[in-house]
Amino acid sequence: MTLLLLIGLMPAAAMADALADAVKMFVSADGSDDADGLSEARPLATLQKAAELVNRSEGENFIIYVMSDLTTNACARFYSKNVTITSWGVRRTVTRGETFATLSDTARGWYNPAMIEVQTTDAPASLTVTNLILDDAGRYAGSVFAQAISGDEREDNQIYVQDAMIASNATEKCTITLGDGAELRNFGGMSAVRVTNAAVLKMTAGSVLTDTMSITRVKGPKGSEGPAGAVWTQGSAFYMEKDAKITALNGRAVYADGGRIELDGVISGITGNSAIWNGNSGSALHLRNNAAGVLKENCVIEGNTGGGTAVEVTGGSFEMQEGAVIRSLTNVMGVRATNSDNVIFNGEITGLQGSNAISLNKVKARLDAQGRIHDNECGTAVVYLRDGSELKIYGKINDNKSATGTNCAALYIVTNGGVSHAVLEDGGEICGNVNNGTKYGSAVEVQQGTCSFTMNGGKITGNKGPMGTIQVHKGDARFIMNGGAVTENEAIGNVVAEA
Repeated sequence: MTLLLLIGLMPAAAMADALADAVKMFVSADGSDDADGLSEARPLATLQKAAELVNRSEGENFIIYVMSDLTTNACARFYSKNVTITSWGVRRTVTRGETFATLSDTARGWYNPAMIEVQTTDAPASLTVTNLILDDAGRYAGSVFAQAISGDEREDNQIYVQDAMIASNATEKCTITLGDGAELRNFGGMSAVRVTNAAVLKMTAGSVLTDTMSITRVKGPKGSEGPAGAVWTQGSAFYMEKDAKITALNGRAVYADGGRIELDGVISGITGNSAIWNGNSGSALHLRNNAAGVLKENCVIEGNTGGGTAVEVTGGSFEMQEGAVIRSLTNVMGVRATNSDNVIFNGEITGLQGSNAISLNKVKARLDAQGRIHDNECGTAVVYLRDGSELKIYGKINDNKSATGTNCAALYIVTNGGVSHAVLEDGGEICGNVNNGTKYGSAVEVQQGTCSFTMNGGKITGNKGPMGTIQVHKGDARFIMNGGAVTENEAIGNVVAEA
């Protein structure tokens, strides 16, 4: 049983015993790489040397204590071991140096590595970081912001910036855990943490990814994709637990190229930047290539600015669980989903200032009973359906309004390539919304083609707008009322009879 698994199963009183059985190593700026590093009195000088000694050891479980602040100029790469890196006493900082050595492996040849890498091909492995700051200082080696090329088609990978500060592309089970007091700052390359293949990233309570210096991330020269995000997954998994944070950084929090993402912590203060990979600046979470993403009950996404979306879904699936919140976004769309048959909202989207709170394009979605889209100020629609999208509404779209000088329906249904439909079911509500513009219905705008809005139940009440409550606008667009109630709404401005 590995050290990481032992710790996960043991009560707190037994954890110290498990750690006590691990081989201890010490690193200090005042140490020497000619020492054995096995005591406080004989520390090594670099994490790179500690990794070399760990890899040559017959043991499986290791603790590396960082005794002072360090500047690192080479990668510490661990193979098939269970390693914990932590500070000795007060929290210390390991900073990427102005120069950083290239590294070679059989897949990539010579390339620019992460500060720490963990690999395994034949047994489970793990890396745990606690009570330690890793700081990239915004630095990077190479110039092209794109991933290194592996295999026979590889070129000079030294032109590509480093994938991450901590990275793993292990082909057997490998877990990277950022524990209490672990803080990764100012990533300069593609990401702060990258996991791919069988590697998994966990952020537990008290861990942080952030920028502490002023950074405006750049795309890079020809051939660049742009930085990926603080967390970059490729076909792997990322689990962010309650009280973990990704905060106050420029670009994007999580870029998921396949795999599974579960967020239960806080993502806040992301400043949008169109230079990031696949654009959509300002994303807290970008899901693509059939990635599955879940915002769990304690997840909060808040305070993002500068354009783009909080959550971008390009294929795959997305779920907001009850208790999850997206709030207080400025010039940022809430959730935009494209080409997905499984999008579920059962959380809360509120306090948003942007074009839409939700935008669906070729999507089948559901606003569940606890889903609440409220008190947003939008420029086009609060919920926007187009190009063959379908939405069932069991929850509430209430108390939203149009941004100054705009026309905004609470629910806007349009073709733009495919027929879209929405259905209001028992318990669903579209209430208290205000369109202060000069056109569109205040509650529902069925814009064109054979798009439709059906009421099987629920209520539409207390809305105000220039074209009444529900406007059926062009072509064969339809409003079908099988049940529910439309009451006490108000036409303002150019009064048009309620449909």
